[in-house]
Amino acid sequence: MIEKRLRKRLTNVTIAVIILSVVILMGGSFFSSSINSMAHDAMTNQMRLETKEYKNNIQNLKNAELQTLNTLSSFLEFGEMIDATAFSNGLYHSTSHNQFIQMGFFNQKEMGVYVDLDSLNNYVALTTMPEDLQAVIRRSLAGQEEISDFYYDPVLEETVFAYSVPVNRNGTIIGALFGVENISEIYAILDDTSFFNGQGNIYLIDQEGNFLIQSKTPMIQEQFNSVFDKDYISDENETTIKTALNTNEEVFSTMTYKNADYQIFFEPVEIQNWYLFSVNTAKTINESFHQIYLITRWSFILVLTIVILFILYGYQLLRKNSQRLIRAAYYDAFTGAYNTTRFNEKLEVTLEKTNNCCVIAFNIHAFKFINEIFGHEQANQLLLKIKEILDTHMQPGEYFCRDSADLFYILLLEEDRDIVKQRLEHILQEIIEDNMEKHPNYQITFYCGIAFKKNDVDQSTNRSTIMTHVMFALNKARTLPQNAIWFYDTELHKIETLDNYIESHMRQALQKEEFKLYLQPKVDLETNRLAGAEALVRWELEDGRILYPNHFIPLFEENGFCVDLDFYMLEKVCQQIRHWIDEGITPIPISINQSKLVFYDPHYIDRLIDIVSRYDVPPHLITLEILERMALEKTDELEKCFEVIRAKGIKISMDDFGTGYSSLNSLARLTIDELKIDRGFLLEAAKGEGKQKVILEKIVELTKSFSMKTVIEGVETSKHDAFAKELHCDYGQGYYYNKPLAAKDFDTIYMRKKDD
Repeated sequence: MIEKRLRKRLTNVTIAVIILSVVILMGGSFFSSSINSMAHDAMTNQMRLETKEYKNNIQNLKNAELQTLNTLSSFLEFGEMIDATAFSNGLYHSTSHNQFIQMGFFNQKEMGVYVDLDSLNNYVALTTMPEDLQAVIRRSLAGQEEISDFYYDPVLEETVFAYSVPVNRNGTIIGALFGVENISEIYAILDDTSFFNGQGNIYLIDQEGNFLIQSKTPMIQEQFNSVFDKDYISDENETTIKTALNTNEEVFSTMTYKNADYQIFFEPVEIQNWYLFSVNTAKTINESFHQIYLITRWSFILVLTIVILFILYGYQLLRKNSQRLIRAAYYDAFTGAYNTTRFNEKLEVTLEKTNNCCVIAFNIHAFKFINEIFGHEQANQLLLKIKEILDTHMQPGEYFCRDSADLFYILLLEEDRDIVKQRLEHILQEIIEDNMEKHPNYQITFYCGIAFKKNDVDQSTNRSTIMTHVMFALNKARTLPQNAIWFYDTELHKIETLDNYIESHMRQALQKEEFKLYLQPKVDLETNRLAGAEALVRWELEDGRILYPNHFIPLFEENGFCVDLDFYMLEKVCQQIRHWIDEGITPIPISINQSKLVFYDPHYIDRLIDIVSRYDVPPHLITLEILERMALEKTDELEKCFEVIRAKGIKISMDDFGTGYSSLNSLARLTIDELKIDRGFLLEAAKGEGKQKVILEKIVELTKSFSMKTVIEGVETSKHDAFAKELHCDYGQGYYYNKPLAAKDFDTIYMRKKDD
């Protein structure tokens, strides 16, 4: 009976042990499977994320280079026939400011020019270029932006690839601009040992699996041309991979090399038929669990319990590690908000799904001083509070991120400017009020930039474009009063681009003498004969376009370059007068504008006299024009300067008299030779109504009593001419007599005819 009971108990214990062992083993298998699944998911997510970063870098390189070519095409004027030498020089200069080792332009007749880093070339036929380059250029001539596959260029003696964009003139494609780049730019992107913490390789292949660029330290040492050349990938996996490659889809798979399994991933680059092929060399986690499983077979309940606890611990550890990886990849470590990587990823999806959205970027004014005044702890608390307030203002589908320091980006699903501005103002006001409670004596301020997808940019806007636009708007807002909100504006962007071009090319243009002398005639109103001319400046770009003074003079007055330009134009005037004298032509007086800044130059008079003397020009033929408003500033100093100048025989004229700054007292205190009455004064007085005409008559009478000559500007009609003569003005100037002419044309029309 006892034996039976013992046997029964033993049987029950055995059955219980067997059942428990089976349950534990099944549980262990389940937990092992879950852990492996989570490890696999974490690994694949990391592989996908890191591979997409390489993809984004390659696409950003492509977009940047195409943008460079498009920018160049917008600044260059192309025609059916071009000056090969001048154009080659322009392209040759451009190569020093970009990554291209060869650049060129071909017209619709497939004739063009190209340059490389070592040489300039004249006209060549497109058929003389490498076939791959011919192909992309022809597609651009048909209206496409293109990038070629890699090819070997026998002239450059290296493997390269090419970009090409169409060049439009008045809506018609007249040619294609191309640039050739060394594949080292792609090598530089791919040759990054940080991929998968240094335990992975990444390659560039084509749609057939052929290697285009291999890692300098490849995992597989054998030399082969395609990922399918060896038997490392099973037939079943190879079929799946080839199907995905043919349909331009991403695909995960596995391969076996030296008895070890590796995760592989194929990501389409969306350029040509390129794919990124990444290999994770990190070994699987199953080996340690297999050893544990063997131990459980001999250690019964205690060891099985340890295994269970170990599995649970491992499960939790891996789960936490996965969460840590995701958090490190997608979240800002300090505030807990999305980081820029996650924001950009979500933004790409949002832009594909909707047109009615906008991106906001905002900064805190002088954030570094907040750190200095209140300390890092208080500054950090402010950033955390901003994140907390933004959380409460986001609607479904909206999100934000912290980029760095105090820079935040917000995506709002709004298309109305007033609503966006109102929502943003509420957010900022809540942040300001919270900070005022903590620091009543210090009010923080912001500057914000906003770019809309639908309203401000075209429907094809991508993430890179809208982020560029919002940063442009943010930089503009930085220059405005506090708490400024600036919406991206396409036309303003064009103006800013032109301003940037002007400031970056002005000194080069001066050296190349792109600033040209134009002359507008001044007519003696008593005899109707030419009495003189005013010197005006035009900036003639290398491509033939002309920039007028209103485009660049305000900028030059801000940055001080107007001083150099004034002396340059004075020299051009002296050269012109010297030319007339040398040609036996009786010269006429020429007046030239002088900016306020030249009078702050302590060597102004010496430089002025030196230029006039160098060309041996009679001083009385030079008249310096100053603006009326300048005459109201430091009148005594100006008068001393004028005394010295007039003593040398050079005349002084006051320009734009009557523009709203008029001061008869300045006429009495300054000794000048000529008064130029502004066009606006003429237009009002010519109506014959009110007091303007009487005032103008008295001004003319007053100038005569001071022995000054009067020039009336803006004479555009015969009525204006008659009115000026009725006032007994000395000279008239305006489009009624002629527009400003290039010096050569003025010489032909007036000077040679005058002495015939």
